[in-house]
Amino acid sequence: MATLLTRRTRLIFALILLVVAALAALAYWMHRHHAGPAIARLLPEGEAILYLDLRPIRLATHFGDKPVTRDPDYDQFVQSTGFQFERDLDQVALVVHRPEVALDQGAQTLERRFSEVFIGRYDPAKLAAYLKSLAATTENISGHNVFVIPHEGRTVRVCLLSNNIVAVSNSSDAGNLRHIVEAFSFPSGSGPTLLRDYAQRLPFTSPVWAIARLTTPDGAATGIPLPGGLNFTLPQGTVTILSLGMTSLSGAQLKAEAITPSAAEAKQLSESVSSFLSLFRAIQQSSQPGGPDPDVKRFFDSLHIEQQRASAILTAEISSGFLKKIMADVPAVESEKEEKQPAPAQKKPAKPSRRSVN
Repeated sequence: MATLLTRRTRLIFALILLVVAALAALAYWMHRHHAGPAIARLLPEGEAILYLDLRPIRLATHFGDKPVTRDPDYDQFVQSTGFQFERDLDQVALVVHRPEVALDQGAQTLERRFSEVFIGRYDPAKLAAYLKSLAATTENISGHNVFVIPHEGRTVRVCLLSNNIVAVSNSSDAGNLRHIVEAFSFPSGSGPTLLRDYAQRLPFTSPVWAIARLTTPDGAATGIPLPGGLNFTLPQGTVTILSLGMTSLSGAQLKAEAITPSAAEAKQLSESVSSFLSLFRAIQQSSQPGGPDPDVKRFFDSLHIEQQRASAILTAEISSGFLKKIMADVPAVESEKEEKQPAPAQKKPAKPSRRSVN
């Protein structure tokens, strides 16, 4: 009997531990879901936050396997570091700062600056050597070297936080990069205000999302430009949340939510978007007598706008075929092996060359 009780006690104790572990895992999952990704929580304050996880998108579209054209500066970067964004970058989180005064050909203009955190696979020694060759000086923040690089009239600060995390900022305020480095070295905060207030509205499966409350220098809300010269002006104080939720390897759902100050403004915005969608579909059908691409047609047919209290919510279904078509717009280039081989057109002048030698 004592042996039976002992076994039963052990079983009950094991079940209790299992339940406690499951509850702890659920609490951790809920905290991560409501707080947002770890690298996004490193960001300083700004008017918009963008997060991109390329791993599921790369798996669904295989865009990382396709060679792409590279401009000279990017090609030099790849040759020096061995790092290719389309192949080696896994995650990126960036914050958009308020516009700053900048000089453009002697004239003052306003432009936005950004602070970013990247996670990827790179050679720290090669990347550090490349950044050192560009840097005018270096700074030290919490034991981390910061490369200070002049670039097109701006100052870009870059810090290798670890063997797979890099922080970059082109803001004139050095405090933005310092915030990222210190948040990484001494994690205690929950990220910028926009992330704290609206992360819980993001789909858990979303590899791409953005939260924005953009304003113009005079404090007015910005508009959303659309095809045909149309422009939707969002009410001042509107927060826009965009997300791409992976429903499966075969597709995803696009969701855009505009959280307006009042239900009346949300209703007006929903009706404006609905009218535009009706007009757009009519123009699309009349301009393509042969019928549009099936994947593209499926996307536009699935566009739906609705009002939920003070929010106007636009949704659409994106098939894997449509995703692949979007990624296929990146032009391909010859591989390094093909570039080193003479092209067929270069082989034909060989005969005239021999005659001139004889």
